[in-house]
Amino acid sequence: MKLNSEQLAAISDDELANLITDLVGRKAHIDDEVSFARRNFAATGESEDPDWLCRAETASRLTGRDIRVLMNEQGRRSRAKKAIQPPPNPPGAKAARKAALQACFMEAAHDMLPAATFEAILTSAGMKAMARAETANA
Repeated sequence: MKLNSEQLAAISDDELANLITDLVGRKAHIDDEVSFARRNFAATGESEDPDWLCRAETASRLTGRDIRVLMNEQGRRSRAKKAIQPPPNPPGAKAARKAALQACFMEAAHDMLPAATFEAILTSAGMKAMARAETANA
């Protein structure tokens, strides 16, 4: 099987994966046949047709080459997809998550704590925030 770059480009990702799977199965079958012939020769001394053995080994080698070409194409496509995907954390996403967490924390604390305790914590936090701001500005 010989595919040029235009033919490879026309194959979908699923077709490419199926083609690789088929070729791997085909190569395994050829390798099994060659291995059986060699074991049979070692056990009985009965030799397979040398032309058949040469053709089978060549077919195995060429099928392995085709598998490598297709797997390289599959890897290239995977890398190309990763390159065009947006980064996992766009700018500002961390700050947005932090703000959402702070808001949820405040709401949960307000719901779970007695009013006096919540107000005392809020006042203390406010005073600490003001002190930090003054230290940063100085």
